[in-house]
Amino acid sequence: MEPLKRKAAYIGLPLAVAMAAVASAWAILPACGLSGLPWTEHCPPTREPRAEGRLDHLAARRAALEAEVAALQRRVAALPICERPPPAAEPESPPPPLARQEPPAPPPPQPDIRQDQWDRRDVSLLEGCWDLDSNFETVQPGNVRHPVRSWSMCFDANGQGRQEFRAFRDQRPCSGGVRGQFSGTGDLNINFTENARCRPGGEIIRRNATCTLRPDGRAACTSIRQSDRLRQTFVLRRRQ
Repeated sequence: MEPLKRKAAYIGLPLAVAMAAVASAWAILPACGLSGLPWTEHCPPTREPRAEGRLDHLAARRAALEAEVAALQRRVAALPICERPPPAAEPESPPPPLARQEPPAPPPPQPDIRQDQWDRRDVSLLEGCWDLDSNFETVQPGNVRHPVRSWSMCFDANGQGRQEFRAFRDQRPCSGGVRGQFSGTGDLNINFTENARCRPGGEIIRRNATCTLRPDGRAACTSIRQSDRLRQTFVLRRRQ
């Protein structure tokens, strides 16, 4: 019997230790919020080491971002304060359209001869060149008549001048001396100082003309041919 008791003691002691361990584990399971069979359930650790490291990294990142935001806020606070621009002015209403105005009338043309010069008997009024509007004609044998064309006279300030024109059937050029002067009665006399000679031949006999001032500022003249007292007329028109 003694060996049997000793053998039972050897078996019972480990069994008692195992049962005590199981009882302790069973008592811990409710604290973990678990129940069930001991070989299918367990109590997980409260925090894994990897998750704890992740939380530490996020906390450090948050601290860095907060520091960056604080630095930006300090920079913004140090900037100068910008004044608000003044409000835009309201556009002015357009002015009323101007009444249409007719262009001013052009000034009257200057007369070829001023009345005050004529009244002073100032022969320098003839200075320059003049075109003549005339009814002059040349008469050839058989009473053949041809008008004088392109007749002009040019004078200096003393009334000395020359005339040029075209005459006869072939309109040959002719020229000769002329002189202008005022008479005692206030008329302007323009006289041929010589017969006008033509090229290649022929001449126009001397004439004397008496001129009066028209209201339009031009001199109207009547000439008399000395040989037969033939009267003809012309008008002095200042060349432009």
